Amino acid sequence: MDFEESVLAAVEIGYGSGSVEHRWARVESTEKGLALVGYYTDPYVQTDDLTTRVSLVEVFRPATEVEIAHIHLTVREEQRIHFNSTEGLVTITSA
Repeated sequence: MDFEESVLAAVEIGYGSGSVEHRWARVESTEKGLALVGYYTDPYVQTDDLTTRVSLVEVFRPATEVEIAHIHLTVREEQRIHFNSTEGLVTITSA
């Protein structure tokens, strides 16, 4: 990985079944950084192991400086959460 050409976004969102994971549909440049848009997978059969949900996403470095990353994640059909990299620990509540 070449950090002059790429940015590495690390996203850790709670824990749960190891069969559920993040999928990132797109990454967009913003005025001050990046926006990652994704969703949880929802397999029919889920394992009962508990593990953290972590993603590492390599993104081509945008022309502007990356000051912040915005995350938009659909966690269930009727609920999308929004947070950014400056918020620290974020608690996801049910809709």
